[in-house]
Amino acid sequence: MFVFIGLFIFFLVFAPHLISFSDGAEFAISVATLGISHPPSYPLFITLGKLFYFLPVGSVYFRLVIYSITVSSLIFYCIWKLWDADNWKKIILIIFLLCSDNLMESTLIAEVYGLNLLFFALIYIFFLNMGKDVRFGFLIAFLIGLALGNHQTIALIMPFFVIQAYRNKLLKDIKNASLVISLFFIGLSIYLYLPIRAEKSLWNWGNPTNLSFFLTSLFRLDFKTKGFFRPVEHFFNQLLSLNPINEVGVVAAIAAIMAVAIIFQKDKQFFIKHILLYLIFSILIVILLGYDSISFEKMTLVYAPFFLPAYFILGLFVAESTKYLREYQKYILFIFLLTGFIAQQSYYLNFALTNHAVKSYNYSKSQLAILPINSVLIVEGGEKDFPLIYEQIVKKHREDIKIIKLSMLGKKWNFKESVQAGATYQKGYEGEYDSKKAIFKAVVLFQKEFKGRRVFTNILEREELPSTLKYNINGLFYEFGDGKELDLDFFRSYGINKKKDKIVVDLLNQNLINAKNKGDIEKVLKINEILKKIEEN
Repeated sequence: MFVFIGLFIFFLVFAPHLISFSDGAEFAISVATLGISHPPSYPLFITLGKLFYFLPVGSVYFRLVIYSITVSSLIFYCIWKLWDADNWKKIILIIFLLCSDNLMESTLIAEVYGLNLLFFALIYIFFLNMGKDVRFGFLIAFLIGLALGNHQTIALIMPFFVIQAYRNKLLKDIKNASLVISLFFIGLSIYLYLPIRAEKSLWNWGNPTNLSFFLTSLFRLDFKTKGFFRPVEHFFNQLLSLNPINEVGVVAAIAAIMAVAIIFQKDKQFFIKHILLYLIFSILIVILLGYDSISFEKMTLVYAPFFLPAYFILGLFVAESTKYLREYQKYILFIFLLTGFIAQQSYYLNFALTNHAVKSYNYSKSQLAILPINSVLIVEGGEKDFPLIYEQIVKKHREDIKIIKLSMLGKKWNFKESVQAGATYQKGYEGEYDSKKAIFKAVVLFQKEFKGRRVFTNILEREELPSTLKYNINGLFYEFGDGKELDLDFFRSYGINKKKDKIVVDLLNQNLINAKNKGDIEKVLKINEILKKIEEN
C-alpha cells in the first residue's frame, strides 16, 4: 500500500487542475454525460471513469485525472504486490517505468494508455502463474476481453495466451475451453455500453444504434487508412515513433541495451520469449498502422503511447539482468536509473509550475466568451476543440452558441445533425470540388441565409477554407461574410474576470505570433489594428 500511496502522491504533484488540449478533454465530456467517445469509444475507460465523476473535488476533468493517477499507481502496486520476483527486480522495473515519458503524460492528461498498461502488467504476471494454477487462465481470458474495451492493441497478446493455454491443457478440455471463451466474451460485453447509451447522451460520436454503426465504431471505419502497403519512407517515419531514447531517456535506454545483451548471453529462453513479445508490441504495431495520413511531425505524439507495453518488456530485461549482477553493481544500476528518472521528470516539474494547462482552459473559455450572442462556431472537432466543447456541454458556458463539428458532418451515422447544420444545402456545393470544403460552405451559407446567424471558424489554415467564400480576419477567428469586429463590449459584460481586456490581448498576441511565423502579412496587419484600438479604448 505504501507503493500505491507514494506513487499516487508523486503523480498528484504534477497533476493539472485545469483542462488541456487532448483526448482527455473529450473523455471528460463522455464521463460527465455517459457519452460515446471517438471510435472505438473506449467504453471500459468511460464507465470506470464515471465512478470518479462523483468525487466531491475539483472539476470533472480534474476528477478524471485523479482516476488516471489511480490507475497508473495501481500498475506499480501490482508489480510490487503480485509479481513473484525479488525486491531488486521490482525496484528496478518500477524506476525504469517511471522514466517513461508517455506513461507520465498519459497519466496527467487522463488518457487510456495507463489503463492499457495496467491490463498488460496484470496479464503478464498471471501468465507466469498459469503453470502453477490453470485458474489464472480463466482470469486472463476475462481480462483480455475486458481490456479490449479500453484499447484494442491488447489483442496482440492473444496468440501468447492461446499457446500458453494449450500447453497447460486448458483448451484441450471442452468444458474448460468453453469457459475460457465464455469469460472472454463476458469481458468483451462491455461494448454493449455503446448501443445502450447511443442517442441518450449529449455526446454521441458514431451513433452506434444499429449493427452497421456499431461495427463502424468498433473497427474505427471512419479512420480507415489508405491501405496496408505504404511507401518505404512513410514506414520508416512510423518506425521512428518507436524511440526508447525519447521515451525513457538516454540513461534508461543505455541500461536497457546493456540488459538485453546480458540476458542474450545468460538466458536464451527468457531472451527469445521476451524479445518476441517486444517485437509484437512494437514492430508489429508499426506494420499494422497501415498507410495513414498523419504527418511525420505528429507521428511520435500519436503513436508513441501505443508502445508502452514494449517499454514494459524492456524494463523486464533490465530487472532480470540484476540476477547476474553483484550486490554493489545492483546499487550502481539503481543510482544510474534514479539519475535518469530525475532528468526525465525535469520537464514535468516545469509543466507543473507553469500555466500550460491554464492557457488551454482560458483560451477555450475566452474564445466562447468573446463570440456574439447566438452566433455559430465551426470547428474541426479534434483535440484542440475538445476544451471548447467541454466548456459548453459540461460547464454550461455559452450555450447560446451553436458549435458545429466539421469532422462529424457528412457521415451516415450523423445524418440528422448534418441536415440540421445545413450540410445538405445544395448551394454550398457550387464551385467546390472538395467534399469537405463543400460541406463547410453549405453549412456557412445555410446558417447565414436561413438562420440569420453570424458564422465564425477557428480553423485558421486558409487552404482548409472554401475558396469560393468571402471571409474577414478579426484576429481570433475568420468570420464569413461582411467584415465586422468582435463584440468587445459584449465580452466586457460577459467576461471571465475583472481584467477581461488582458485575456483578449493575450489571445490576439498568441495569434499574432502564429501569423508572423507563417508570414501572413494581412493577418498581422489586422491583428495589430485591433490591438491598437483596444489600447486606445
